[in-house]
This record gives sequence, C-alpha cells and structure tokens, in this order.
Amino acid sequence: MKLGCLFSTLLLLLTTGSSYAEVPNKSVNVSDLKILSVSHGGYTIGGKPASDIYFGLDDNNYCAITFAPSEMEKEKSKKGQDIYVAYRNSSNKNPYIDITCQWSSATFLLSSKEIHDCHASLAIFDLDPKEKTATIVFTYKLLNIATANFPPEKLAYLNFPKYALKISESDFTELGLEIFN
Repeated sequence: MKLGCLFSTLLLLLTTGSSYAEVPNKSVNVSDLKILSVSHGGYTIGGKPASDIYFGLDDNNYCAITFAPSEMEKEKSKKGQDIYVAYRNSSNKNPYIDITCQWSSATFLLSSKEIHDCHASLAIFDLDPKEKTATIVFTYKLLNIATANFPPEKLAYLNFPKYALKISESDFTELGLEIFN
C-alpha cells in the first residue's frame, strides 16, 4: 500500500471510524480502553530502538503495540502538519511495527500469511515536541492464533477499526517521541 493511500485511509478512519471494537462474543466501546503502560529503549524491533504502548481494559484484556519511532514515514497533512505513519499487512511486511493482544483468554497476533486478513497501522498526529503532546491513532485486525490453521471462513479475528490515544508529557518522553523534533 502506498503511503498516500495509507494516509487517506487513516484520515477516513479518523473521521468516520467506528467507536466499537469487535472482540470475540462481544463489542467493546473503545472509550473504555486506557493506557496501561508505555516504554522505550532497552530493546529493538527490526534492529531499531523500539517503543511499546500497552492499552486495554485490564490485565486480562489488553494489547501491546511495538514500533520503531525512527523508522516511521513522514507525510504532510492537507494543513501542512507533519504526520508519522507505520503500516503492516501480509503484503507489506514492515519489520518496524508489531502488535499482539490477550483478550477474552485468547491470544491474537499480526499474522504475515497471505491467507490471513491481518493489518496494523499507526499514525502520530498533532505532534508538539515543545509541549510534549501528541495523538496516536491506530487500527488493526489480528488473528486468533488458536484458529491459524482453520479454513478462511472459520478464522477468528480481533478487529479494532480505530483507537486514538492522547499522549501527555510523561508518556511522550517515556515513548521516546522527542525524536520527532
């Protein structure tokens, strides 16, 4: 997927995305989700320093998104604002973004197999290094690993069509977002 298409997709999700996530046996209002923890450094993804955001409802229903801030693609919004994006699916095996979830006693991951309809995108908007604030928006569709060998019609997914996090000063620093100065 070209980054221009990705940006258009992200903008569409920002303006029209659902406020409910599809999880097994129920829907979850994304406004009920919260940041559980953030971290940066001491580990890598794709050989680059990584940042993690853990978010969810509680210690039993959560997701962890890992990304390399230094490898995010820079784009310009229609208003001229810098936007940083990362995207991965089965045809774009970007090594600098990954996500896993533990939800309803099941494990979900970002499969790279063509047969699996998985994807993840992350965008950083409204970046203000001086005030140390940003908005991080991501969408994803992850495979329940217990169904990985099932026929396509029987595969189970965790689908979050849109989730936006407001990042404040302490999380901004902890995530290593100063790189976007």
